[in-house]
Amino acid sequence: MPAGYPVELTLTAGEAKRVRRQRKDWPQLTLTERPQRTYTTSVGAHFLGYKSDEAQAFFKQAKRYRRGRFYELRNGGIETYYNGLLNGNRGYLHPLVDSLGQTHGNWAPDTAFQQGQDLHLTIDVKLQAYAEQLMGRRKGYLVALDPRTGEILCYVSGPVYKPATITAPDQALVRAKLLEHEKMPLINRPATLANPPGSVFKLVNAAVALQLGPLPPPPLSAATRPCSAACIATLSPKT
Repeated sequence: MPAGYPVELTLTAGEAKRVRRQRKDWPQLTLTERPQRTYTTSVGAHFLGYKSDEAQAFFKQAKRYRRGRFYELRNGGIETYYNGLLNGNRGYLHPLVDSLGQTHGNWAPDTAFQQGQDLHLTIDVKLQAYAEQLMGRRKGYLVALDPRTGEILCYVSGPVYKPATITAPDQALVRAKLLEHEKMPLINRPATLANPPGSVFKLVNAAVALQLGPLPPPPLSAATRPCSAACIATLSPKT
């Protein structure tokens, strides 16, 4: 029987466990484990992005849609931009060894091992989750800054989705729905759309009026109360 073609598949933990149980039925099948980043939060997909080498299945899916190339070029996010910093450097030695096992210098420069580094963001996870909950399935974006430092506290592009969706092997159907969605949720709207800013100075006036007390707070609906309170809080430094 002729040998088949080599095929590489990314399996979920459950699929890998099932394959191990039936290993004797597939003697030519080899399982190889490799480290993979996981997400401890379900928010921040648009700024976290993804590792390009783990998103190849997504890129192949995206090519069938009108904005496929756009996603590949623009949505890498922090995962892609800081991948070298996060991964570090394994380090390699390149000794030149003869047939007797004697070393005669190096055939290429050695590279030193470098530990992967931590990356700390200014994102407030609780505020990010709250803002994504407010955005929900609506089309738009929301960015909140600390007026004292300019640090980004939350960064939301809607509709929202979970960070692991792009690279998880069991999320192909979810990715297809996102690619077909009429509101194009995969677009990183704050970073790629050139929309004019709103009149944010009205929030400053409102915050001053509330602090000085000449005007009572107006009655707010349940839909607008959380957003207004959050905006005023970010514009009012603690004294």
